[in-house]
Amino acid sequence: MTVGEGEDPVRPSRPLEGEDLETTRWEDARHWMSIYADLLEFKRGILGRVKRDLSNLLPLAQKAAAADLEIIEAQMRGYEARLDLWYRRLWDLHGLWLDPAGRMVRHKGREAALTKREFQLLQFLLDHPYRYYTAPADPEPGMGRTGPVSRRGTQLRAPPPHDPQRPGNPG
Repeated sequence: MTVGEGEDPVRPSRPLEGEDLETTRWEDARHWMSIYADLLEFKRGILGRVKRDLSNLLPLAQKAAAADLEIIEAQMRGYEARLDLWYRRLWDLHGLWLDPAGRMVRHKGREAALTKREFQLLQFLLDHPYRYYTAPADPEPGMGRTGPVSRRGTQLRAPPPHDPQRPGNPG
C-alpha cells in the first residue's frame, strides 16, 4: 500500500522496511533501537531549528511551519512508540526473567536462586522503575527490615592483612 491509498503517512507505530518484531535475535532488537534513537535525535534537531526560526517568519509562513511542527511531533511519537516496542522485545529476548515459583532470576543465559526477601525486593523495584530509595526507606512496609537492601548483602570486607605474629591468621 502506498501513501494515498488510505495509509496515514505519520501513523504512530508504522514499522520501517525490514523490521520484524518476531525476530529471535536480541542483536536485531538492539539494531532497531539504535535506528529509532538516531531518528528521534534527528527529528529533535529539526524541531529545534524550526522552533528557533519560527519567530523570524511572516505570519502566513508561521502558520504553515506550525503545521509542519505537528507532523514532525507526530512522527516523533511514532518513533518513540517503536523504540518502546523494541526495548520490550530486547528484554523478552535478552533481558531479565523472573520465575516466581522457584524464586529464580535469569539474565543473559545465567540464573540464580534468590531468597524470598530478595525476590520480593527485586520484583518491587522492577514494578516501580525510575524511583530512588534511600537506605532508611522501606518500599513495602511490614516486610521486615527497613531499607530495600540488607546492609549485610551490600558490604564486602577485605581479608585481614597477613600478620606473622598471630598464628591462625592466613592473611
